[in-house]
Amino acid sequence: MKPRIEPNEVYTLEEAAEYLKVSYGTVLRWAKQGTLPAFKIGRRWRVYGRDLLSLNEPGGSEEEET
Repeated sequence: MKPRIEPNEVYTLEEAAEYLKVSYGTVLRWAKQGTLPAFKIGRRWRVYGRDLLSLNEPGGSEEEET
């Protein structure tokens, strides 16, 4: 069962990886490439729930990755 994601909450890349069922390295790469809209607070990456939800929808950016 996927964790519940709230659109206006902020999540770590570890939480994002768990939700998307991919590795942390994959999510970090997507964040650095701009595939997953993310931002840094200090040295730590964060992502909004709405961006996780849209990435996981059919036709989202996740499918563009090769």
